[in-house]
Amino acid sequence: MKRNKYSKIWGMMLSAALIVGGTAACSDDHFDVVVTESASASLWENMVAQSDLSNFVEILENTQVMRTDNDQNATISYAELLSSSQNFSVWAPVNDSYDAKRYLDILKEAKSVKDTDPVRFRELNRDVEVQFVRNHISRTNYEATAAPQTVRLMNDKRCEYTVGDSFNGVKMQGSTIPASNGVLHKLSGLSPFSFNIFDYLAENPEWSAVNEYVHSQDTLLFDESSSIEGTIIDGEMVYVDSVFYTSSPLSSYLGSVSSEDSMYVGVMPTNDAWNKAYEKYKTYYQYGESYDNEFNSETGRFINTGSAAYKVNADSLQEVMTKNSMLSDLFFTATQFSSIDLSDSASIVSTILSADSLQSTGWDYIYNPNAPGRNPYFGAAGNMPTKASNGYVFTVDDLAIDASKSWQNDYNQEGENLGYIYISGGMGLSLSLTEATRNDTITGVVHEESYGRYERSGVGQMYVEFSLPNVLSAKYDIYVVLLPSEINRDYIGALGEGVKENIVLNAEIYMDDDSRTSPTAEVEGLQASSDSVTHLLLFKDFKFEKCYSGLEVSSFPRLRLILPRGTYDTCRALNIDRIYMVPKGND
Repeated sequence: MKRNKYSKIWGMMLSAALIVGGTAACSDDHFDVVVTESASASLWENMVAQSDLSNFVEILENTQVMRTDNDQNATISYAELLSSSQNFSVWAPVNDSYDAKRYLDILKEAKSVKDTDPVRFRELNRDVEVQFVRNHISRTNYEATAAPQTVRLMNDKRCEYTVGDSFNGVKMQGSTIPASNGVLHKLSGLSPFSFNIFDYLAENPEWSAVNEYVHSQDTLLFDESSSIEGTIIDGEMVYVDSVFYTSSPLSSYLGSVSSEDSMYVGVMPTNDAWNKAYEKYKTYYQYGESYDNEFNSETGRFINTGSAAYKVNADSLQEVMTKNSMLSDLFFTATQFSSIDLSDSASIVSTILSADSLQSTGWDYIYNPNAPGRNPYFGAAGNMPTKASNGYVFTVDDLAIDASKSWQNDYNQEGENLGYIYISGGMGLSLSLTEATRNDTITGVVHEESYGRYERSGVGQMYVEFSLPNVLSAKYDIYVVLLPSEINRDYIGALGEGVKENIVLNAEIYMDDDSRTSPTAEVEGLQASSDSVTHLLLFKDFKFEKCYSGLEVSSFPRLRLILPRGTYDTCRALNIDRIYMVPKGND
């Protein structure tokens, strides 16, 4: 499992602090520093001279400076960095005000595996560097302002500092010590590390199932543009300084919850809740072994069939699609509400809890059945959030996603777009209604006053097919909105004087392999009104037995609408306003 943490040590810190945490991104930005003119010794020399900072000194001289989590070329320690000409502000906790042995033990372990397990070495060193060392150092001087101010630390965290009084809630001890490359302060205790949401995900054992999946596709990549070229040996460039970074594609489903400049509210299922949710929701992503694909609109058939069909690892794809969908619905950015004061934590939580709908970082919607009351998605009343440096997280025992509203698409095909994929025995026309052509004796609403007219080319059967893309293995109600021909004045009397239109049609659903495996995949004798717009239910609770979302090829079921043979005298065309599906879930 990808943790990148010294779990025993940081877990104890978490329990005590009740705030979220983990490894934060660092910044190598440089800032101008006001240096006291009388200072002559460096920060490091001044720290070494202070006997009550000996533990802090020992930690810093054994911690290497890493630019990234995977810096494989780190060579200098913080002792060397703080002896350089670069400028810093340092707040150093005095001996016996914190458990220095914890950090020294981690560094000791790191040193013991440096040659045999360099990855583990970097993880351990980075933990101490980010959560302790960089949590006490800034690249900016803050001594010119007496009023409370926000400090940006080297680990990109923010904290409050009042000159001569306190730093990050910890009282100062003694006087400020000027140095040639900055200022040194003493603290009466450890500066608490402010965990953000993404950090805490890696630390909280209740969330380890989610964390493990988030990092399951992490890969280490070489950053050529940031690396320093050396010489070419045997035709290959040898880099003096090679920079690597971790690509974590699944973390994108969570938004920017690792950013200190963001503000999120989210839910995090316990391990048991995550596993139960997967078993429940995987039914929406049941895949077949193969899929015919690449439809030929001239023949009305898929091109790649049989041995050329697209083969699927059904179980693997089911797991990926289900868990990615679950990840997509865990977090919500507070900035989607323009009225929220991001500095008012009570307002943020209250607004998120009571909103009638929320858009998640995965662009799904979570609806509140109790609006304007508390949304049960965040747990029962009394379930309080954990505060992070960049938001709030509610731990829940039940991940209650309404998949029919979040994941199932509201398919809608406008008839006038002529979005059919195949037509047999007829032709399609795109028509618009105007004041001159709209027959007001026909009641009902025509969407955007436009529709598609599919006319027979002879007296035989006509059918037109539409694709139903990206459907899940779930239930849908499938409708067609049909118009009488005479809704358009141009077609009044088209059947002959005194002949009344009688709209009767059949409907069929074909899977990609042309099968109609469901007993409800065919209906006959459907009747639409000749006097009004008809929302005709073709199939109720139709269950697609396999999922078509997430495929790497174009494959889909097809809806076929049929004007049967023998009805030519009373029905010459299908006038379609639109086709739509209503998601019904799997319950």
